[in-house]
Amino acid sequence: MFNKPCNRLLLAFILTFLTGFTQASAQTEQDAFEGYIEQLAERNSKQRIAAIDSLIQLGDLRAVEPLIDVVKNADETWTVKEKAAAALGAFADKRAVQPLTVVLNDVEANLYVRCKAAYALGEIGDLRSIEPLIAALKDRNSHLRTNAAAALGKLKSSEAVNPLISLLSDEDTEVQDSAIIALVRIGSPSIEPAVSALSNSDKEFRDNAVKVLVNIGKPSVDYLVEAIKSEDVNRRVYASQALVQIGDASIEPLIDVLEYTPSDMRLNVQDATAPLIKIGAPCVEPLIEALKDNSSVVREKATNTLIRIGNPSVAPLINALESGNAYIRIHSAEALGELGHPDAIEPLCDALKDNNQRVRKNARDALFKIGSPAGEALIVSLDDNNPYKRSNAAELLGALQYRNAVEPLTTALNDIDPGVRANAASSLGEFDDLSTVEPLIEALGDGYPSVRAEAAKSLGIINDPRSVEPLTRALRSGSAEVRES
Repeated sequence: MFNKPCNRLLLAFILTFLTGFTQASAQTEQDAFEGYIEQLAERNSKQRIAAIDSLIQLGDLRAVEPLIDVVKNADETWTVKEKAAAALGAFADKRAVQPLTVVLNDVEANLYVRCKAAYALGEIGDLRSIEPLIAALKDRNSHLRTNAAAALGKLKSSEAVNPLISLLSDEDTEVQDSAIIALVRIGSPSIEPAVSALSNSDKEFRDNAVKVLVNIGKPSVDYLVEAIKSEDVNRRVYASQALVQIGDASIEPLIDVLEYTPSDMRLNVQDATAPLIKIGAPCVEPLIEALKDNSSVVREKATNTLIRIGNPSVAPLINALESGNAYIRIHSAEALGELGHPDAIEPLCDALKDNNQRVRKNARDALFKIGSPAGEALIVSLDDNNPYKRSNAAELLGALQYRNAVEPLTTALNDIDPGVRANAASSLGEFDDLSTVEPLIEALGDGYPSVRAEAAKSLGIINDPRSVEPLTRALRSGSAEVRES
C-alpha cells in the first residue's frame, strides 16, 4: 500500500494529466471548429454540406452567425442553404429567426429552402415566427403548407388554431395530416373550433375534425358530450363517433347526460345511448350502477343500452340480481329477459323469491320471454323452500304450457302454501290433460276459496264429464269465488 506522500504525488500527477488532456481536447475542438468554418468557403458544395454536418455534431453556437451568412448568401446553392437552414433549427438559436423568416417569406426563393426555414422556425420556437408561419399556410405550394403547419404545432400557439382548422379540407392529404398533428399538439385551444367543424357540410372536413378531437382525447370529452345535444344532426353524429373512438374516458360523462332528451324527437338519432352502445363492454358496469338513479328516464335508458350492448351485459346483469339496491335488481331482471341468454335462467328463477314484488314480476316476465328453455329449471323451483318461488314457478309453467310440468304441477296441488296450490290448479287448465281431472276434483275441496276457484276454472276448460257433478256440488257450496269461476 502507498504511503501518504506517495498518494499525494500520484494525485498531483493525475490532476496534471487531466488538466493537460482537457486543454488539449479544447484546443482540438477549437482547431476543428475553425477548420469547418474554413471548409464552408470551399468551392465544392459537397464539402460545404459536410462541414455543416460536422458543425451540427460539434454543437458550438459560434457556428450560428456563419450559418446565417450561408442562408443569406444569394450565390449559394439551394442544397447548401437547405442544409444550413436545417442546422440553424438544430442550434435553436433565436438569432436565426429574422433571417429564416426572410427566406420563408421570399416567394422567389427555392421551395426546399423555404420549407426547411419553416421547419427551423418551428424548432427554434420563437413567438415572432407565428405570424409568418400562419401566412405560409396560404402558400400555393402544398409542401410549404405542410411544413408551416408542422412548425405551428411545435409553437403551440392558440393564434394558429383557426388557420390550421381551415386546412382540414386542404386539397392535399399531407397538408391535412400535418394540420391534424399540429392541432393535437396545440391541445385544448383546438377543441371548440374542432367541435364547431363537426357541423361543416364537407364530410372530409368533419372526418378530420374527429381525428383532432380523438387524438386530443379526454379533454375533448365534455365538449363532445355537449355536442350530442345539438340540434345539428352532423354535429351529433360526428360527436358520437369521436366519443366512441375516445372510449373509456367518455363513459361516465355520457351516463351523466342520459336523462337528456332532444326537444325534437325526430333528431333523436344520436343521444348519449348511441356511443355507449358502440363502446360496448366497458360501459356495462357503469350502466348497471346507473340503474339505481333517481330518474326513471336514466334507468330506462341505461336498461335499454345494456340490452343493445348484448352478450357482454349478461354476466354482470346476472351478478346484479344479487345487488342490495332494488332498482338494480328490477331492471337487471328486465334486461336479462330481453337478452334471453340461457345462463340467466337459474339466477332468474332465484329472483322469483326476491323480497321485492317488482323484482319478482320482472323475473317472471323475463323467464316467460326466454320460454321453454326455462321449463326444467322452473320444475326444480317447485321444490324450493320459498313459497314465492314455488308459486311463480307454478304460474309460469302453465303460461309456457311446458308439458313436462303436468305431473309436478299435479303434485303441487298438495303444497302447504295456498298460493302455490291455486297457481298449480290454474296452470293445469292450460294442458287439457285428462290425467289432471281427478286431482283437480279433489282440489275443489281445498280449504281456501282461491284454490277451489282455480280448480273449477281448469275443470271447466278441460270439460271432462267426470267434473260435472263435483262442479255442481261446488256451485251449491255457497262460495262466491267458485260460483263466479
